[in-house]
Amino acid sequence: MTGAWCRSRLRVHDARRDTVVAVDWLTRFGPPHLTWLVAALLVQRDRQRWHHAVSERLRDLDDEGPVPELPGWRYYRHGIGICLYEPGGESLDVNFNDESGAIIDVWFFAARVDSVRDSPRWLAERRLWRWRPMREVIVDGCEELAALGAVRYLSEYNNTLVLAPELEAQARDVAEDLATPGAAERWLAALEPGGEGAHVARHRAWIRERLRTSSRAGDLLDLALHDATVDETVALCRPFLAGQDWAAGHAIELLRDRPEVPPLPEVAALLRRASVTDDHPFAPYQACAYLIERGLSRELALERFDAWSQLDEVTGYHGHPLIEEFAIFALRLVPGRAMQLVRQALRNAVPLGVQRMAGLLAAIDQRWCHRELAAALAGPRRASHSYLAAALRRTSSDLARRRADADPGPQRAPDAIGYSFEEIIHARANDEIEDDLAEWRPLAAVLRARYPEAWDGAWPI
Repeated sequence: MTGAWCRSRLRVHDARRDTVVAVDWLTRFGPPHLTWLVAALLVQRDRQRWHHAVSERLRDLDDEGPVPELPGWRYYRHGIGICLYEPGGESLDVNFNDESGAIIDVWFFAARVDSVRDSPRWLAERRLWRWRPMREVIVDGCEELAALGAVRYLSEYNNTLVLAPELEAQARDVAEDLATPGAAERWLAALEPGGEGAHVARHRAWIRERLRTSSRAGDLLDLALHDATVDETVALCRPFLAGQDWAAGHAIELLRDRPEVPPLPEVAALLRRASVTDDHPFAPYQACAYLIERGLSRELALERFDAWSQLDEVTGYHGHPLIEEFAIFALRLVPGRAMQLVRQALRNAVPLGVQRMAGLLAAIDQRWCHRELAAALAGPRRASHSYLAAALRRTSSDLARRRADADPGPQRAPDAIGYSFEEIIHARANDEIEDDLAEWRPLAAVLRARYPEAWDGAWPI
């Protein structure tokens, strides 16, 4: 990367100075899915500089609230960073890894792009989302740029990076230029010559190629299957089914939404070879769901469904990371197993699973749901108890809400420093269950019509 990038330039006038900003040099990165990624990273870098300046005003304030002198903006602290956000608008989350905001967290960057993907104000982010319409695919793109030398990773997990010096020097001018009137026409002409349609075929070919070369190939499968024919879908998914990992499970998950694709025997083969003691349950769960939904190898599917769902603890976890998924699937399609799994999910040692299960029961809002939530709340205390109480508060039952209000919450030691994990969950439980209610309402309506008000777990009714 050299100064030769800047040979083709356009002039930007403002009241402060006459700035020469490079645009055409971005085309050396190739097609729009890479050029807009570079442009969006340059804007991100400038926004992180702004973020750090604003955050200085928050140094002595509470952990969350409105941002002084920025009407409509709010903030909240987390870990070693602060998220600044406009409700319904931009979300700018940055850790304090350095004084100027030069270090970019790739997931925070992708989340910001997602937050402004429909905003007319943010051209680079809007066009980037057109070509990379998933956070995971944006993160994968950072790996492509690292291979080109445009960015450099700072950790073995490839989750933080800095721009190459030549790009770092361009960030502020590019961000300012993109914000000027008339920028869209100039930038689109430079980075998408011939219009969007001129780049679609190359974009499709890139996706298929990236499936072979990316370390995150499973993350790109959604994009590859978007306009794939039946035969193309089979050809794209089959290589993944030879594995036993998340990508294999995700391929099956996507096949579940494509009933026109004929059954693939590799799914049952994956389920047969999966090890209950060694493998993660995601791929086996998806395989069980696929076979049960299609009425294939039902005896095998149910036997393995039971084996995987009844695990108390999965290797690498202190509980079962997918028990709520098994429980929710059972409520939908194998109701005779559902109540036992619901009870396991509500008592799981993995808090996120408890949150999701509790949120669904709150959305169903029948007496049996209130009973099961209250029974779990009355059991041995876990960090996730606040989710159970929050779910009870969201029901229509006065008794359930009183039981929730009687829960004492986490007990704080007088000499405690900082916040415990349980206290953090407690502080956010009501908002998170409220978000879950919105997600679960369609499914809850279906299940409410299926189960009796005081269901005791017996099936058939």
